[in-house]
Amino acid sequence: QSSRGKPVNSFLSYITGDKYPGKCRVLGKEVHTFDKETVHFPKTDCEIVLAKDCSSSSHPQFMVTTKDKNQDESKKIVHIYTPQHKIKIEPKSGWFESAIEVEVDDRQITVPQDGHSITIRDS
Repeated sequence: QSSRGKPVNSFLSYITGDKYPGKCRVLGKEVHTFDKETVHFPKTDCEIVLAKDCSSSSHPQFMVTTKDKNQDESKKIVHIYTPQHKIKIEPKSGWFESAIEVEVDDRQITVPQDGHSITIRDS
Protein backbone atom coordinates (compact mmCIF):
# COMPACT_ATOMS: atom_id res chain seq x y z
CA GLN A 1 0.00 0.00 0.00
CA SER A 2 1.18 3.51 -0.71
CA SER A 3 1.31 6.17 1.97
CA ARG A 4 0.21 8.82 -0.51
CA GLY A 5 -3.27 10.26 -0.55
CA LYS A 6 -4.12 11.12 3.04
CA PRO A 7 -1.90 12.77 5.68
CA VAL A 8 -2.91 10.21 8.30
CA ASN A 9 -1.42 7.48 6.10
CA SER A 10 1.97 9.19 6.36
CA PHE A 11 1.87 8.68 10.13
CA LEU A 12 0.79 5.07 9.72
CA SER A 13 3.74 4.51 7.40
CA TYR A 14 6.10 6.08 9.95
CA ILE A 15 4.89 3.93 12.82
CA THR A 16 4.68 0.64 10.94
CA GLY A 17 7.59 1.04 8.53
CA ASP A 18 5.11 1.22 5.62
CA LYS A 19 3.78 -2.25 6.46
CA TYR A 20 0.29 -1.93 7.87
CA PRO A 21 -1.73 -5.01 6.98
CA GLY A 22 -5.09 -3.95 8.39
CA LYS A 23 -7.01 -0.86 9.22
CA CYS A 24 -9.35 0.28 11.92
CA ARG A 25 -12.15 2.74 11.17
CA VAL A 26 -14.00 4.93 13.63
CA LEU A 27 -17.44 6.10 12.56
CA GLY A 28 -19.48 8.02 15.13
CA LYS A 29 -19.72 5.76 18.18
CA GLU A 30 -18.63 2.61 16.31
CA VAL A 31 -15.21 1.11 15.77
CA HIS A 32 -14.70 -1.30 12.89
CA THR A 33 -11.71 -3.30 14.11
CA PHE A 34 -8.71 -4.81 12.32
CA ASP A 35 -10.41 -8.22 12.48
CA LYS A 36 -13.65 -6.87 10.95
CA GLU A 37 -15.67 -6.74 14.17
CA THR A 38 -17.88 -3.77 15.14
CA VAL A 39 -17.55 -2.41 18.67
CA HIS A 40 -19.68 0.40 20.12
CA PHE A 41 -17.99 3.17 22.11
CA PRO A 42 -19.16 3.89 25.62
CA LYS A 43 -20.18 7.50 26.25
CA THR A 44 -17.07 9.08 27.78
CA ASP A 45 -14.85 12.16 27.66
CA CYS A 46 -11.77 9.94 28.05
CA GLU A 47 -9.45 8.71 25.33
CA ILE A 48 -10.29 5.25 24.03
CA VAL A 49 -7.47 2.92 22.99
CA LEU A 50 -7.83 1.82 19.36
CA ALA A 51 -4.53 -0.03 19.00
CA LYS A 52 -1.58 -0.77 21.25
CA ASP A 53 1.61 -2.81 21.17
CA CYS A 54 1.06 -5.55 23.72
CA SER A 55 4.42 -7.31 23.27
CA SER A 56 5.75 -5.49 26.35
CA SER A 57 3.37 -4.35 29.06
CA SER A 58 5.95 -2.00 30.57
CA HIS A 59 7.32 -0.48 27.32
CA PRO A 60 4.77 -0.50 24.48
CA GLN A 61 6.21 0.69 21.15
CA PHE A 62 3.01 2.50 20.17
CA MET A 63 -0.53 3.28 21.24
CA VAL A 64 -3.31 4.92 19.20
CA THR A 65 -6.23 6.56 21.01
CA THR A 66 -9.24 8.63 20.02
CA LYS A 67 -11.82 10.86 21.64
CA ASP A 68 -14.62 13.12 20.46
CA LYS A 69 -13.73 16.68 19.51
CA ASN A 70 -15.79 19.09 21.64
CA GLN A 71 -18.56 16.57 22.32
CA ASP A 72 -19.07 16.13 18.53
CA GLU A 73 -19.10 12.38 17.92
CA SER A 74 -18.69 12.89 14.16
CA LYS A 75 -15.22 14.47 14.65
CA LYS A 76 -12.42 12.63 16.43
CA ILE A 77 -9.07 13.66 17.86
CA VAL A 78 -6.49 10.91 17.37
CA HIS A 79 -3.33 10.58 19.46
CA ILE A 80 -0.41 8.37 18.50
CA TYR A 81 2.05 7.68 21.29
CA THR A 82 5.50 6.19 20.70
CA PRO A 83 8.42 6.05 23.11
CA GLN A 84 9.90 9.10 21.35
CA HIS A 85 6.86 11.13 20.26
CA LYS A 86 3.30 12.19 20.96
CA ILE A 87 1.38 12.93 17.76
CA LYS A 88 -2.02 14.64 17.80
CA ILE A 89 -4.25 14.67 14.71
CA GLU A 90 -7.31 16.88 14.90
CA PRO A 91 -9.86 17.97 12.30
CA LYS A 92 -9.91 21.71 11.69
CA SER A 93 -13.05 23.50 12.72
CA GLY A 94 -14.87 25.70 10.29
CA TRP A 95 -17.24 25.79 7.40
CA PHE A 96 -16.33 23.57 4.46
CA GLU A 97 -12.94 22.61 5.89
CA SER A 98 -11.75 19.04 5.60
CA ALA A 99 -8.14 19.64 6.57
CA ILE A 100 -6.44 18.43 9.72
CA GLU A 101 -4.09 20.00 12.26
CA VAL A 102 -1.13 17.92 13.36
CA GLU A 103 1.07 18.40 16.41
CA VAL A 104 4.23 16.45 17.15
CA ASP A 105 5.42 16.79 20.73
CA ASP A 106 3.08 19.80 21.23
CA ARG A 107 4.50 21.66 18.19
CA GLN A 108 2.18 22.25 15.26
CA ILE A 109 3.52 21.04 11.93
CA THR A 110 2.41 21.75 8.38
CA VAL A 111 0.89 18.77 6.61
CA PRO A 112 1.46 18.65 2.84
CA GLN A 113 -1.85 18.72 0.99
CA ASP A 114 -0.42 16.78 -1.95
CA GLY A 115 -0.16 13.49 -0.06
CA HIS A 116 3.63 13.50 0.34
CA SER A 117 5.03 11.81 3.43
CA ILE A 118 6.29 13.53 6.56
CA THR A 119 9.37 12.19 8.30
CA ILE A 120 9.75 12.65 12.04
CA ARG A 121 13.37 12.44 13.16
CA ASP A 122 14.72 12.14 16.68
CA SER A 123 17.02 14.97 17.66
